[in-house]
Amino acid sequence: MSTRCIINFCSGKQIEAKVYRHHDGYPDGHNGVLHSLQRFFAQVERDTSDTRFNDPTYLAAKYVVWQARENAVSYDFSAGKPKAKRSKRLDFLGVGIVMRNPDDLAYVYRVDCRVHDEKGRPIVGVSGAHDGNPHLADMTYELPDSAERGTPDNFTTARDSASRANASKP
Repeated sequence: MSTRCIINFCSGKQIEAKVYRHHDGYPDGHNGVLHSLQRFFAQVERDTSDTRFNDPTYLAAKYVVWQARENAVSYDFSAGKPKAKRSKRLDFLGVGIVMRNPDDLAYVYRVDCRVHDEKGRPIVGVSGAHDGNPHLADMTYELPDSAERGTPDNFTTARDSASRANASKP
């Protein structure tokens, strides 16, 4: 089953845009959301003269376009093992804009465009399922209630998660 998530693009506590990601919604790993967002931020820095890191709606739009291009892939199974090939630009699934959180989310992310890291990029927070991820195990979050109000107060930042994960290592 896919790991679904929402990425809220925020200005402080106010959610300005919600992007639904149907798969690879877990925080860790190369295809995980935290790494994916850093790749996206780097691409924005390389490809634009105005990053819009301080504008959640424009940044969310850029993310959907970027993610759509990442997802525009089809597979040829005729040779026995799948071979990936790029599809047409609008031939994608897996990412979209939503007004409300779906009921089956595993994680909720928060891209805060008012707070920036040492590189000038927005701070990313995560809250979600506890499915064996040790640095999320102490987090709780009522998905529909808190997120729909636009005031998710109990997020942890990626930096906090990394600190907790490193602190637990022997």
